[in-house]
Amino acid sequence: MQGGKELDSRDLRINQLVEIETDMPAYKGVYPSRVEEVVEEGVCLAVPIKHGALIPLRIGDVVRVYFMQDQEVYCLKTDIIARRQNRVPVVVLAHSQDVEKVQRRNWVRIEIGLPVTFYFSDGQFEKVEEGRTLNLSGGGVLFVTRADWLRIGSRIRIRLELPEREPFISPAIVRRIVPPEEKESRGYRVACEFVDIKEGQRDALVKFIFEVQRERLKKGLY
Repeated sequence: MQGGKELDSRDLRINQLVEIETDMPAYKGVYPSRVEEVVEEGVCLAVPIKHGALIPLRIGDVVRVYFMQDQEVYCLKTDIIARRQNRVPVVVLAHSQDVEKVQRRNWVRIEIGLPVTFYFSDGQFEKVEEGRTLNLSGGGVLFVTRADWLRIGSRIRIRLELPEREPFISPAIVRRIVPPEEKESRGYRVACEFVDIKEGQRDALVKFIFEVQRERLKKGLY
């Protein structure tokens, strides 16, 4: 809802970062994209890329588009009605009112190594530790650390050092811990979910992830 109004595809804004989910065989997954234009017939989204090639989304395909509005994540279900070569290749999605608020579990994830600091306090025990990220998404982070005191369900505060940007700081909950193997010296692998995150924060993080992917695509790393 936006000011009491039901959301629909016309609420998307130019340059808004979104994610497209497709069930196409061999391309099934979620991919970053961006709103290029909103026109009378529909919404124009940049065609997503996989391994350096455009994903061959077809006219008639049904897709799901995830976007953020008022600190909530929504899913728009619609179909592709055209493909065009504008400033960038785009797919045109039919306007739709099939929008629902969702709990995201499938954010686009990138492998990246960034310094991370995390803080824990329960009123009696306080710790500050460091680690390094292994991968990152708009929904959470996987990092490696030598801290052996974390437990599944622990609530911590994470600070990620993003290059040439303000640090990303968010509360998080530990969802999974993988102990080091016998000969593994890197430490514990800790998967965390971001919680109580503001829309502007997540938008900034998703934008960073999108830009990293774009730079890697330019270098042929996908």
